[in-house]
Amino acid sequence: MSTNSSGVRLRSVTKRFRSGTIGIDNASLTIEGGEFVTFLGPSGSGKTTTLNTIAGFVRPTSGSIEIGGRDVTKVPPSKRNLGIVFQNYALFPHMSVRDNVAFGLHGRGLSKHEVSKRINDVLTMVRLGGLEDRRPKQLSGGQQQRVALARALVYQPPVLLMDEPLSALDKALRDQMQVEIGRIHREVGTTFLFVTHDQNEALGLSDRIVLFNEGRILQVGTPSELYEQPRSLFAAQFLGESNVFRGRVTSAQTLEFAGVPLRFNGGAPATKSAAIVVRPENLLVRQADEARPDENQVSALITNISYFGSFRSIMVSYLDGSSGQLRESASSEARFSRGDNVSVCWDPGRAVLVDDGEAAA
Repeated sequence: MSTNSSGVRLRSVTKRFRSGTIGIDNASLTIEGGEFVTFLGPSGSGKTTTLNTIAGFVRPTSGSIEIGGRDVTKVPPSKRNLGIVFQNYALFPHMSVRDNVAFGLHGRGLSKHEVSKRINDVLTMVRLGGLEDRRPKQLSGGQQQRVALARALVYQPPVLLMDEPLSALDKALRDQMQVEIGRIHREVGTTFLFVTHDQNEALGLSDRIVLFNEGRILQVGTPSELYEQPRSLFAAQFLGESNVFRGRVTSAQTLEFAGVPLRFNGGAPATKSAAIVVRPENLLVRQADEARPDENQVSALITNISYFGSFRSIMVSYLDGSSGQLRESASSEARFSRGDNVSVCWDPGRAVLVDDGEAAA
């Protein structure tokens, strides 16, 4: 499938509802053909509204939408040739698996042989061979989800839209289906647009993540870019765990946190109020006399230690009363206990400086 036939582009798309609420705020985005792109954000952030606008269920107040280089802003959903997997799967309970999948092929002018071949091929792809005659109520949640995927893929759409398709599954099934969805995407090469509020789904599945909040696109990038280089305090705190050291920038590479100078790499932000963000795995806990001169260090109180098999999670309280989290390998010696006063240390190069949005507000 060519990039030109399956690319998606939003140009300054805004959706303002009659209530005055802005569902999408001037969103521009280019998605290349064959990409797996996840729309991530909290409830009400605009991610599902954006997906529904691409699908044609919601018409934007302004701006335009292109699919495969064609302007579809005013084209009805049935004419956009998109595959859609709904959150509740929307299977027909009185139909067999085969008939549910075949439903998407009705009226497409295909021969009986071609219809049969496509159904068999897609059921094999989603690993439902042998279950063709079962009804949805005879299937597990994961199997029903596979039927919904098969029905959306059987007519070979250039773009597949998925609105939180894993939310109804338990954790074990969600993890399994993430692997399966990734495999299917690699096999078919279709552009996948996936909506979720689950950061682990976004990190594990995506070529790129589009992070939404309050109708705006805050950041677009690969999972590693969003995790390791968040551009805002919201991005740092929503995607993964973060230790946040708020303070005032006192020089080009120094922030003062609770009277302690902390170094960072890179230029200072436009505002004086800023925050240094450090991921739990990039922090070390030491005795005060073990701190090294090339490290940042902040005094902290250990408030809890939890064991998670491969690692220990150490919860701490910092000088300003904020809480934080560190992780250390469970194979290392457990040297600290709850109630210990320690130094939390890190390499300045493993931290990110962002504007402190709360202070600015």
